[in-house]
Amino acid sequence: MAAAAAESEDVWVKQDDVQPQQVVVTNNNLTNPSKVFSRKPIKSPPLLEFEDLKYTVPLGLRRGSKTILKNVSGSFLPGSLVAIMGPSGAGKSSLLDILTGYKVTGVNGSILSDRQPRVLSAFRRLSCYIQQDDRLQPLLTTMESMTLAANLKLSIEVTAKEKQRTVNQELIMEILETLGLENHINTRASQLSGGQRKRLSIALELINNPLIMFLDEPTTGLDSSSCTQCMQLLRSLAQQGRTIVCTIHQPSASLFALFSHVYVLAEGQCIYQGANEKLVPFLDTIGLPCPAYNNPADYVIELACGESDEIGTNAEVVQKMVQGTENGRNINWFKNPDPLMVSISRSNLFASKANDDDAVPTGFFSRLLVQCGVGKRVDTAVQETSQWNQLKVLLTRGYIKTKRDTTLTYMRVLVNVIVGIMLGLLFWRSGNQGSRVMENYKLLFSILIHLMMTTMMLTILTFPMEMSILMKEHFNRWYSLKSYYISTMIVELPVVTLGCVFFTIIIYVMSAQPMEWDRFLMFLLISLLVTYVAQSIGLLIGALFSVTNGTFIGPVISVPMMMFAGFGVTLRDIPRYMVPGTYLSYLRYGLEGMVLTIYGGNRERLDCDARYCHYRYPDKLLREVAMDESEMYVDIIGLVLNVVLLRIIAYYCLRWKIKSER
Repeated sequence: MAAAAAESEDVWVKQDDVQPQQVVVTNNNLTNPSKVFSRKPIKSPPLLEFEDLKYTVPLGLRRGSKTILKNVSGSFLPGSLVAIMGPSGAGKSSLLDILTGYKVTGVNGSILSDRQPRVLSAFRRLSCYIQQDDRLQPLLTTMESMTLAANLKLSIEVTAKEKQRTVNQELIMEILETLGLENHINTRASQLSGGQRKRLSIALELINNPLIMFLDEPTTGLDSSSCTQCMQLLRSLAQQGRTIVCTIHQPSASLFALFSHVYVLAEGQCIYQGANEKLVPFLDTIGLPCPAYNNPADYVIELACGESDEIGTNAEVVQKMVQGTENGRNINWFKNPDPLMVSISRSNLFASKANDDDAVPTGFFSRLLVQCGVGKRVDTAVQETSQWNQLKVLLTRGYIKTKRDTTLTYMRVLVNVIVGIMLGLLFWRSGNQGSRVMENYKLLFSILIHLMMTTMMLTILTFPMEMSILMKEHFNRWYSLKSYYISTMIVELPVVTLGCVFFTIIIYVMSAQPMEWDRFLMFLLISLLVTYVAQSIGLLIGALFSVTNGTFIGPVISVPMMMFAGFGVTLRDIPRYMVPGTYLSYLRYGLEGMVLTIYGGNRERLDCDARYCHYRYPDKLLREVAMDESEMYVDIIGLVLNVVLLRIIAYYCLRWKIKSER
């Protein structure tokens, strides 16, 4: 493992430091013709081979399973631009997910790196995966995204001088100029065009100079000009000594000519692999000649889709092509076939799941323990920088996002101020009136509901939006999940606290609650703890569910919390078999804490401006609502335990969600 990690060193070296092994890149192949990379990878990428890959996904309870990939094999040569083609549903993205290590569940087969069983932790240090949707931070500018990525992705072994030079924009500007983004360094990602966002996604992964780059549908959503620019960029990167593997649905003739290697799938089977210029001769040998003046890429997709009925049914055509390429084992159609590559089909080099660091056990309970972080680790890929540096960079990014996000920052504080003023006017000076004690009691419960719903629902709505970015960045080894989770909690803390403090001060003063510092500070502490618990529940729901499901689950969970809070039905009147539910309701601890803060502690009798005030003596209210024997410290401990336990559970649920996606 140590040797593999040492070989996977991913620092940039100057072009003069190594002798180029690949074809010299001509300027007209680049996105920016006036620029060419002055640095190349330090070593050649490995030969990537796979054999008998089978991928099965469950269809649901009592519905069985579906096989996506059917024992496909193949070889991707170092320094080549590979296109994985095929009609929709052929298994292109699934094959790419498996080769990158993004999918490990339901997979059987062998994946080899330089003819040795792939060790995924070392392989992921050599590679990166750029998925179809451009998962960028919308509030960060191009330069900010690149600088933060450099701080996260450059490994510990990179010297401080080299890292400082990189972060000081020398290498960053070279990458941006080569990709044609130098005029957009101060443009936010949300304001970039589709082609610019795609190039920025590539630029972010080029910082640590990966040897193998995987891209899922890099031309999706781009016009013809942007497609050509993007593919020419990928070709230039391959010619500099990297292996570029990308899926593409149906390229034009000009794009098809840019690829050095083509791998075509149909119905989960390989119907051709080899050089692009040998596709037509291959079709001739199996009796499916390509008509003159036709784009071979279009024609092979037509064959895979069964649109050429005159030469046989779809199943017959596909099987004929599968037999011709031996489901990916035949290497005769490579430009320069290496006889040693045939060893993959003759030697027993099956890479069992025990040899793959990212393997998930097959047993249900073992798999559940692994996904929750107990037992054998699912993800052993070493992060590039220390946990402290990751946390520092993520906090910097979080600060920038918080400062620019009007919805999550300014509007959140403004809403608390407005609602506080409205409730203060509605319950104006009710806190010291003996005739309005029950109104004030209802105000305390209204405060809890506001703190719960606004904090929880906003977290449920926003946290899942970060999941796609988290999945990409975490998989590409930008940072650990622990660093991300801690930074998220720290970044959210000031805004949530500030909104709660403003709301509490306004409502406390306007409703004329007892003006005693100890009571006010305790009231503020209870409000903050209730807010933190609500945010923890929002994190938990947001980690497990989508926005649509979360907006349903959140209010549904809140109903039992209110039911067991002791507001509508006092704690003494709740049926005995339902009493355990009261210990799970954090609103019960919040309501008790607020009532004891306002009316407990031997408070003197209240003012009475009516003929008779039933609750002029506060102890009478405490007996009425069954809180006369409650203890404040119990409520504080209950809320603190809720915060701690829910945050821990939310972290492991988030970890399980990420692992289950794989």
